[in-house]
Amino acid sequence: MEENKASITASICAYARANAGSGEIPFKDPYAESFLSLTGKKEVERIIEGAKSGVYKLFSDVTISRAAWAEGNLRCFAAGHRTVQYVILGAGFDSFAWRNRDHSIKVFEVDHPDTQRLKLELADKLGIAQVQDTTFTGVDFSKDSLVERLLLSGFRPELPSFFTILGVCYYLPFEAFSQTIKAISEISKGKGRLLFDFQGRNFSKTVRGRALSDFTASLGEQMSNGYSLTSTEALLFRNGFSSLEHLEGSEILKRLAKGRTASEQIPDGVHFMAAAR
Repeated sequence: MEENKASITASICAYARANAGSGEIPFKDPYAESFLSLTGKKEVERIIEGAKSGVYKLFSDVTISRAAWAEGNLRCFAAGHRTVQYVILGAGFDSFAWRNRDHSIKVFEVDHPDTQRLKLELADKLGIAQVQDTTFTGVDFSKDSLVERLLLSGFRPELPSFFTILGVCYYLPFEAFSQTIKAISEISKGKGRLLFDFQGRNFSKTVRGRALSDFTASLGEQMSNGYSLTSTEALLFRNGFSSLEHLEGSEILKRLAKGRTASEQIPDGVHFMAAAR
């Protein structure tokens, strides 16, 4: 990412979230339009108009459905505890910290220091810089320890914790993902949840999968080769997590949206996974 310039896929995610209220998936983000207005809305619309048919729709469906799925799970988890730490890894332009009205949820936004600095500068320009119950934790994963940075930010390992890694694993090698899961396991000692999404090994070999991979690559953000479901489940088990929920492809929108035809579903190869410990 260039200095003082947002990741283009992060801006497209913001565009999708800004327009989510008009779709079938129950999710609204009133702050997304504001962030987008300062990060190049016209450029995003130009890219979408030039994209292959159906690519943006797939990108948008995945973006909105994972947000609705994750926040629904968070609300259920928080309802059973007096205090919950919500750790958003790779927060991007996620605006939950500003939308949150549940003071039992303490938010830790984790992202690269440069990305986080840009986001807070934009929030300041929008007049929404002040946000309650939130800690912004800058982590450069190439040299910083996630565990150390979270502890320095006030994270309490003994409290119930809810971690999300959304829209990140598509670009993350499995070894790097493994190290992140190991760090989460090391720092979270209380009851916990871990939610993430990823693409399977053969996703890029499907027509729509290849189209999406080519689309992000054209924006300078190359997808990884994907993860084996067996290897992913084994990784969770080794780090003390048990699989709680697994949604794939068409199952995602069957859960979150009504009235979609088979041709309008998210294709197999896109995975949403929730784990517990």
